[in-house]
Amino acid sequence: MLLGRPAVQHLRDIPNTVIGPPSNIAISPSGLLVLVANSVKIEPVHRTNWIPESYVHVLDLTERHPKVLGKVTTGRQPSGIS
Repeated sequence: MLLGRPAVQHLRDIPNTVIGPPSNIAISPSGLLVLVANSVKIEPVHRTNWIPESYVHVLDLTERHPKVLGKVTTGRQPSGIS
């Protein structure tokens, strides 16, 4: 659970875009879970193109290092999580 002062923690192996505003992250009211939407990704063949992604990562915040519980399939380009 998140207690005390806010802190920044970098997480690896969780694909996410840096394109657009930071509207793709939401922390549950309990502070136990976080949702991270991945709205676009780099096209594997043409590395300069972006293509829509369609899932949201679910992370457990009860541990010192957040753990990925899984991902949920969504419609194309999930964004604006709240």
